[in-house]
Order: sequence, then C-alpha cells, then structure tokens
Amino acid sequence: MPKRTTIFKQLIITVITPVIVIVVGVGFYNFYQEREEILNDRVLHIDQVKQETRDFVDLFNQAILQFETEMSSNARKFSDTLVNHIFYSTDIIEKIDLNLIRNHIKMPDNYDIYIIDTNGIIVNTTFTKDLGLNFYNFGEFFKNHFKMVWDSGEFIEDPISIEMSTKLPKKYTYQSTIDKKYIIELGIYDRTDQKPRSIIYR
Repeated sequence: MPKRTTIFKQLIITVITPVIVIVVGVGFYNFYQEREEILNDRVLHIDQVKQETRDFVDLFNQAILQFETEMSSNARKFSDTLVNHIFYSTDIIEKIDLNLIRNHIKMPDNYDIYIIDTNGIIVNTTFTKDLGLNFYNFGEFFKNHFKMVWDSGEFIEDPISIEMSTKLPKKYTYQSTIDKKYIIELGIYDRTDQKPRSIIYR
C-alpha cells in the first residue's frame, strides 16, 4: 500500500504538476496578451478621438472665420454710410429716429445702432432699453477703448463672440463721427427673431 501511495505521488509530481503549471502559464499569457490588446485598443481609440476633435475644431474655426468675414464686410459698409453720409453733420444725431435711418439704408433688423457721446453715454439708439446707459460707469476699459476709437477715426471691430444673455453670436463695431463728437456703434446679431436683452450683458 505505501508503495502505491508513493507511486501515485510521483505520478502527480511528474505528470499532473507540469500540466497545471502549463495551464496556469497559458492563462497568465492569455491574460497579459488580452490586457496588451485592450491597452493598445484604448490608446488607438483615444488617438482617434483626439484627431476627430482637432478636425472638428478646425472645421468650426473655418466656419466662424467665414461667418465673421461676412459680418465684418456688411458692418463696415453700414458704418461708412452712417459716418460719411447720413451723419456727415451731427446736428440732429441725438434726436433723429434711428429706426427710420436703419430702414432707409436697408440695414437688417438684427443690427442695432448706438450713438455714444464723449461722456460715454448712449444718447440715441435703436435698442431703447439701453438709452442713457453710461459706459464709463463700468470702468476704465471703455474710456480707453473709446479714446482709441476717437483717436484713430477708423472702423474698429470686436471679435465675434457668444452673448451671455441670448446665447447668440454677436459682433460690435465702432467708428467715430467726422467731428469726433460721437461714436457710432453697431451691435450685430446672427438672427432677426431674437433681440439682445441689454448691452450691459456683453
């Protein structure tokens, strides 16, 4: 009986143990192979997502550039008309109905006109909620900005951005009148079916 037990033990050691070792080894090998494949697939997926994101950002930037170029061209045309033709003389600029002017020069309804005096106050506008608003109450930025507009006498524009109050694309442009007494500001919006709430929410 003891001999049989010894033989059985030897059989286990010489035959079954190597099999177990091989099975365990193969299991670990497969595990690590699958793990490497999963990690490689994950890295590949992340790279694909990064590339798709870059492609989307490039496409978005191209669309914004094209959109802004068109807005800038139209705004420059209307600003020139207002400064050099309509308000060549500014005698009645504070009293005239700017809505009539806007219609007369065929300016779209999604353009608002703001007349700003040397004290930073909106003295006339198509957007009546902002009439009387004093930009200088909002700090030195507007004082410096408007001074630059008056000094240059040129058409100046802000980059297009998303307005906080309406979530719509917006653009603001500035140009001083010939006599340097006023700034004509245009607020341009992408859509005609929704107006901005107030200029103070820029």
